Amino acid sequence: MKTRTLRWMGAPLVWLVSCTPADPVLVGGPGDEMDAGSTPVNGDAGNGVTDRGGTPPRDTGPASMRTDGGGVQVSAGNASACARRPDGTIGCWGNNRGGILGDGTTMTRAAAVSVAGVSDAAQVSVGSFHACAVRANGRVVCWGANRNGQLGDGTLLDRRMPVEVVQIDDATQVSVGETHTCVLRRSGQVACFGQNNLGQVGDSTPSDRQRPTTVSGADDIVSIAAGRQHTCAVRANGGVLCWGANDKGQLGNGTMANSATPVSVGALVDATGITAGLAHSCAVRANGEVSCWGNGTLGQLGDGATSDRSSPVAVAGLGNVAEVAAGGRETCARLRTGVVQCWGQGTAGQLGDGTTADRPRPGPVTGLANAFQLSVGADYACAVRGTGEVVCWGGDQNAQLGRGEITTGGAGRTLARVVGFDPIPGGPTVTDGGVPTDTGTGPGTVPGRWAVVPTRATETFTGIWGSAGNNVVAVAPRTLARWNGSAWALTPYPLILRGVTGAGTTVFVSGLTIPTNGSAKRGLGIFLQGSGAMLAQSMPLPALELVAMWAQGPGAVFAVGVGAAARFDGTRWSNASAGLPMGQELYAVWGSSATDVRAVGAGVYRYNGTAWAAEPAAGSSAYFGIWGSGASDVWLVGRSAARHFNGTAWSNVLTGSLSTLYGVWGAAPNDVWAVGEGGTILHWDGARWSSIPSGTTATLRSVWGASAGDVWAVGDNGTAVHYTL
Repeated sequence: MKTRTLRWMGAPLVWLVSCTPADPVLVGGPGDEMDAGSTPVNGDAGNGVTDRGGTPPRDTGPASMRTDGGGVQVSAGNASACARRPDGTIGCWGNNRGGILGDGTTMTRAAAVSVAGVSDAAQVSVGSFHACAVRANGRVVCWGANRNGQLGDGTLLDRRMPVEVVQIDDATQVSVGETHTCVLRRSGQVACFGQNNLGQVGDSTPSDRQRPTTVSGADDIVSIAAGRQHTCAVRANGGVLCWGANDKGQLGNGTMANSATPVSVGALVDATGITAGLAHSCAVRANGEVSCWGNGTLGQLGDGATSDRSSPVAVAGLGNVAEVAAGGRETCARLRTGVVQCWGQGTAGQLGDGTTADRPRPGPVTGLANAFQLSVGADYACAVRGTGEVVCWGGDQNAQLGRGEITTGGAGRTLARVVGFDPIPGGPTVTDGGVPTDTGTGPGTVPGRWAVVPTRATETFTGIWGSAGNNVVAVAPRTLARWNGSAWALTPYPLILRGVTGAGTTVFVSGLTIPTNGSAKRGLGIFLQGSGAMLAQSMPLPALELVAMWAQGPGAVFAVGVGAAARFDGTRWSNASAGLPMGQELYAVWGSSATDVRAVGAGVYRYNGTAWAAEPAAGSSAYFGIWGSGASDVWLVGRSAARHFNGTAWSNVLTGSLSTLYGVWGAAPNDVWAVGEGGTILHWDGARWSSIPSGTTATLRSVWGASAGDVWAVGDNGTAVHYTL
């Protein structure tokens, strides 16, 4: 039995992204005037800016009630759109030129029809006249127009039904442009194929490619986005590379010269999400802001001007962004609150504000307050609501809004649900409140079930650990809860309790004293330890704010927090912050030994027994949870993302969920649980992640188990759910 646990003091409803986004990393493909790949960092971007105690402010209002989007992901192309259902099937609607809807015909469809022969899709991307999907086994299938080899099957034949891309069996993301396609591989390399006249394949030649070709000089990539004739990618260190067409400055390197090999985007070093449109690109940055570059003549860069920019400029007045998506000449961003803001061309109503006016600065989409994922097409946009419902708005001349009718114009159409798209066919029905109406397993199957167990607590549990199945401890501000095998008992504490871990029967808790006299100043960092009903207070470390803990044993206990770490040697606590950047938020910690410890937050840091050092190869996304079965099997989870270390290299692993994940724990390498936003629970069986019903919509922040058949997850509003066989 492993008793390691990892904690997180995270914000509710903070991504990514996906993205990543990513992420799965979720990308919508562009077209003639098309969607751009929107990568929510594995879904999301932003760094989860927090108060000084490590707990970001709570969202309020309708968005705080949303679930994980039901596992649905949408991609809006030129005049067609597709959405992945949680069961792995895909529904598509709109223009069907070239067979882009994948139903075996070329008939325009005003309501969603299923793509033939695909039942295990993990992610879908739509372009002008072709579309592609990553399957659960890492292979990629494509369908539609193929005159430039963009389907990657080694031919130039159009396909009305999916065909497999050759030579790819390790894909983590696909992104579709107008006539080219790019695939992100587990190794961090990118392979592209299709039209290459402007260098959009990135292999240093102008020759079209009918088979995947490795992009030159891009081997540490974590997310990609294909625009009409250019491609961009986020590197593990937060840098951005772009290649292909650059007539409007869309490569962001200060020139307007095309490039057949990747070039660096300005001084951008903190990107967490990327999107590429018709001739402009945007990135979400670690501080939750957005920078854009390229064509800006209709205000699509969002900087208040109508000029092209060959270097990144900040989008005016926009922050707290989870995801950005570029389309033809418009751009939209999803905030962490679920609100969507759009800017740029508005002639078809694609900005969602009820008008057809252009706008050079962001403005809200009317009636959309619970968006969970976003994609923008040529003159329209689509979003997944927290309930899994897909809604679209804007131009509808090709039935791309999926309203069940083919119109002759449709400009200015307000958002409405896509007809014929059942988020979970044959699975649990999702109500308007986002709560599954049955309790059977959904897309995944496990031998046991999760059930809510009352605790009587009202504050958010941020950590859980136990020495045995009948001795489990969960912590919340001012409350320590113990499970004795049959019921939870609450003990009040005059402290802000943060993280919890243990060794043997000894429990270790980190926290802060509560400020007095209304002072905004945080209290002293404090530790509690013991095995009884009340824990004894250890010597405080006044300069440290520590929110997460992990113990190898009674003589090696670690705590991390705001730019700081501490270590307990069996006798006393001492500062162990050497090498950590000042103010760096760290949310979880785990190690394979006392000299091989990782802490995660807005980056990953590794401790060698003496000092911490950044680990850029682990990725630049915000991670909230970490666990491993050993040095060669380590998981990171964060904004709709999971990342795995096999002892040699890190790789992205698609989760099939858009939820932010806050905690991860496993009983074995092939039996791992991740928990997060909106009651999300995912299970890894050694081959794939699958979604398992939790019985709650409360955000879950920590998970720990006594054994494979005895696992707990805790979170918001005193919620506790228990998995038993």
